[in-house]
Amino acid sequence: MKCKGCGICKELCPYNAIKGGPVEVLVRDVDMRNVEIVKGLQGITVLESPEAVLDLF
Repeated sequence: MKCKGCGICKELCPYNAIKGGPVEVLVRDVDMRNVEIVKGLQGITVLESPEAVLDLF
């Protein structure tokens, strides 16, 4: 199910694991190289964003 942004999960999480808002991600050079290798493999689809998964169905 796609997030609707209602915040209920944030309120109900007993571990305070859900914060919401933007997240900064550090992408290492080795990770970028590995993504390029995986893109070249037959039968593998690498998505550019999480939302792109919706276009697959």
